[in-house]
Order: sequence, then structure tokens, then C-alpha cells
Amino acid sequence: MAQYGGLASLAGISLPSSSGSEADLLLEIMQSRAFVGDFIERHALAPRLVALKTYDPSTLSEALDPEVYDAATGQWVRVVEPPRGAEPSRQELYEVFSGALNVSVAKGSTVKNLSFEHQSPVLGAEVLTLLIQDIDDYARAKDRTQSESSIAYLEAKLEETRLVDLQNVLYQMIESQTKTLMLAEVNPDYAFRVIDPPIVPELKSKPKRSLIVVIATLAGGMVGVLFVLIRSAIRHRRERLAGAA
Repeated sequence: MAQYGGLASLAGISLPSSSGSEADLLLEIMQSRAFVGDFIERHALAPRLVALKTYDPSTLSEALDPEVYDAATGQWVRVVEPPRGAEPSRQELYEVFSGALNVSVAKGSTVKNLSFEHQSPVLGAEVLTLLIQDIDDYARAKDRTQSESSIAYLEAKLEETRLVDLQNVLYQMIESQTKTLMLAEVNPDYAFRVIDPPIVPELKSKPKRSLIVVIATLAGGMVGVLFVLIRSAIRHRRERLAGAA
């Protein structure tokens, strides 16, 4: 279809391409403020993102902080300073979400790695599963709408021309757009093919207890040395004052 690229561009149609630019664009859309804001609202994730207090790994259960969010009434009750409000804004939710989401691509590879770090690994796995599904639905709906509009445009142009060569070009372009529609309907992994589905990790990624112990030991030692030096300086000062008297 490369030979028809010029005509396709005049019609405002994007022909299939093997480049990874479309996948990269979808990844950027997936991390955009508008998409993330709609995603959080659509799946009612705000309380679990902001108000989670504890997570029990033995029962995989979560508990919300009642001083932040009243689960019984569905009301935000936290006390924060302006410009923040009791209910987190879409901007605040985006900051929390984007701080937990990590998207990376290995150099020289087309494989995209997604991770979501949160106190609740259950929420992390759920977010990734829903996020992949939603960006897939977004790409599917976008391509479906674009293909339907393109087919309608091409069919209208087909009725206007009597040139056989141009008709053949238009027929092949309609066929290409029809294939896109078919793939959008039958392909479960439309935008991305999931190689390794999200899971609930058995072990937490951070904070590391060994690192905490090392830092606490060093900090404790530094505070102890500082205390001894200050106490020694005070004692010497008192001795000098006593000697002067």
C-alpha cells in the first residue's frame, strides 16, 4: 500500500505501518492528564489511591483511613491546607497516579514494561490490568471511527470517478480500512499484546528493612557522637567559668 500513500494522505487516511510510532503515541496518551483523570473517575480509584491506611498481605485486604475518607457515606473528610480541598482534585490524583506508574522501554527493544508501585499490591495489579484494557479500548474505538469515516469518504469518491485505475486504488484502500475494522472487532489484544500479565507480588519492593536498619544505625551513631561532643563542650565551658571565678 506504500504506492498509494500520497493519495491516502490527500484523503486524510492513515495506511497501516510497521513503525512503532503509534504504540509510542498510545503510551503517551495513557500517561496524559486527561486519560488518567478519566481512568481514575471511571473506575472509582480515588479513595484507594489517596486514603489507603493499611494493607494485610495475609488476607489481601485493604483498609481506608477514616480521617481521610468516610467509606460509609462516601465523603472526603480529610483536613488539608488550601489550595487543596477535602476531595482530591484531578490534578492531585494525577500527581499521585503518575508518581506510582512507571513505563520503561529497553534500549533496542519494542517491549514496553509497565509497573505500578503502591502500598496495596492488589491495587497495583488491578490498575495495570484496567489500564491496559482501557488503552486497548481507546485505540480500538479510535481506529473504528477513523476507518468508518474513511470508508464513507472513499465510497463517495468511488461514485464520482469513472477512471478504472483510480477505482482500483480506491477499492484497495477501502479493503485496507475494512481489514482495520475487522481487526478492531475480533482481536482481543488490539493495541498491545500482553506478554506477562500483571500479578500481585508476594514480596514488597520497598522499603527495604536492611537499608532502614543500616540508616537508623548510622543516624543513631551520629546523634550519639554529636550528643557526647556537645556535653563535653558544655562541661569544659563550665570548668573554665568556675576556674575564672
